[in-house]
This record gives sequence, C-alpha cells and structure tokens, in this order.
Amino acid sequence: MHNDDRLHFLHWLIDRNDNMRLSYGTRAALIISSNAIVLTAIVFLLGKMTDTKTLNCSSIKALCVLSLISVVISMIYAILATISLRSSGIDKKHKRIYYHARNTLKNFRNLDELVIHFKNEPSDKLIDRGCHELWIIMKRLSSRMHRLRISIYFLLLSIALLSSNLLVVLSRI
Repeated sequence: MHNDDRLHFLHWLIDRNDNMRLSYGTRAALIISSNAIVLTAIVFLLGKMTDTKTLNCSSIKALCVLSLISVVISMIYAILATISLRSSGIDKKHKRIYYHARNTLKNFRNLDELVIHFKNEPSDKLIDRGCHELWIIMKRLSSRMHRLRISIYFLLLSIALLSSNLLVVLSRI
C-alpha cells in the first residue's frame, strides 16, 4: 500500500467517527426515552399505592426506590456516553496539531504558517499523526460503548424491579 493510499484509508477511518458518534447519540436517546417510560410507570405505581391498602407495605416502597435509583444511574451513564470527556494521558503524549483546534491555533500564528507546515510534513509523519488520532477516537468510542452497556444494565434492572413491584401490587388488589 502506498503512502497516499494509507492516508486516504486513514482519512476514511477518522471520517466514519462522525457516523459512529451519531449512532451512540441515538442509542443513548433511546435509553433515556426508555428510562422516562419506566420513571412514568414508577410514579403511576406510587400514585396507585396511595389509593389502595398497599400504602404501608415497605417492600413495595423499597422496590420503587431501588427501581428509581436504577433509572437515575442508567440516565447518568447514557448522558455520559454522549459527551466527550478529556482523555487521561492519551492527548498529552502527542500534540494533536491537525486534529485539535486549540493545539493547531497555539502552534501557528496564521493560515499561511499552517499550510507551509502541512505541505512540508513528510507523509510518514502525517500517517503517524493520523494513527494517533484514530487511536484516540477508538478509545473514546470504546468508552462510550462501555457506558451505554452499563446504562442498559441499570435500565433492565429497573424494569425487573418495576415488574416485581407490579406483581406484588396486583396480588394485593
């Protein structure tokens, strides 16, 4: 593979990050919407508890509280999956001159300096910088997916707790 082909392939890999970030944002929105539905069901259940004789049942209250805590944790992790947190040490080793606005503006006084530097940069060095950027992107995407996975686990836990609660309430009516 020639350097031009490598640069083109690297460019494609970095560009697809936008679609992947959009995908994670969509998934997080679905999780947050599901959490809102579960939260509505919890509030409905708590409202029904005041109307029936189950008000004094501490197990139902405990299950509602646990379900509510699970919903909150799930929402927090879903929100964290959509935002970019500063990476710990990945960015500090290498200057992200072309991929990070602050570093680019700090290293060049004007556009002409940037153009001259970019044109004089050997293609191997550009490939190294691109690979470094791709590594940062992949680490962040992996972190986003991990947060979404945790969010889904807590959502499923809250649904299970809510289902248990509904069964207990229905058995008492």
